[in-house]
Amino acid sequence: MPSILAIWVASYIQKFFTKMTPDVIKVFVVPLFTLLITVLLTFLVVGPVANTLSDGLTNLFQAIMNFNPIVFGLVLGILWQVLVMFGMHWALIPLAISDVATNGSSSILSAALLPCFTQTGVLVAIMLKTKEEKVRTISMPAFVSSIFGVTEPAIYGVTLPMKTPFYISCGVSELMGAAMIALDIKMYSTGGLGVFVFPSLIGQDGSLLKLSLRFLLLSLAVFSPSSSNSLYEYQIYNSGGEVAKAEGKADEAAPVPKEIQQEIIASPLIGNIVPLNRVPDQVFASGAMGKGICY
Repeated sequence: MPSILAIWVASYIQKFFTKMTPDVIKVFVVPLFTLLITVLLTFLVVGPVANTLSDGLTNLFQAIMNFNPIVFGLVLGILWQVLVMFGMHWALIPLAISDVATNGSSSILSAALLPCFTQTGVLVAIMLKTKEEKVRTISMPAFVSSIFGVTEPAIYGVTLPMKTPFYISCGVSELMGAAMIALDIKMYSTGGLGVFVFPSLIGQDGSLLKLSLRFLLLSLAVFSPSSSNSLYEYQIYNSGGEVAKAEGKADEAAPVPKEIQQEIIASPLIGNIVPLNRVPDQVFASGAMGKGICY
């Protein structure tokens, strides 16, 4: 969050100095003063404000957790990918680390363990359905990253620009987050996400029950958004959906002009077309200036 706010502030500073600085020295002066002022403001104002927002977010989630853990799972599940976009998910990680160190386990991040796999499921549907080679090329490395818990390539590169796949992923993550909390699936150590989180779910007594339940939810987390996204695309493109209707309206709004239907060529001049070699000017008549006709 401090980085995002700093860049936002820097954009206004840059616009100001770009407008006020003569072109002769603009290349040197604008970057210099933009960075100089931005760095000072980041340390003195932007950073403290951003940290305050992060602390407020931490307190908010703690209050929701104390109120009802399942509600906490719903809220964190649906918001996790949005928090990742802005880097605000780091506000909860210190709480989870402290909770594990103090109590030996933690449920704080349980609801955040499956959103990466909901992105995986959506990407599977996109790769199977898309006809655009560029989308498939971007989706493949994003798919691999999501398996290992890194969802930024999937969010920024594929699902968020398409919007509906991102919404589907967030909706399924909400349900998975509530299920993880309701089944009391905890983390017994902190580490990576994705497939790297499996060992941290093995209880201190060596029980694999919670891990098995997590595998079941993982399957649902991958299958549900994949099937939902495929169903959405089927309805849109194969069942007379919005896209098909829009295309139909576009066709109706652009009828073929009457002149084209009758194959009429309109001319703004009156005269006769003659071969270019009959032009009195020998330069044009010889074809030195290129092929053509005379009117």
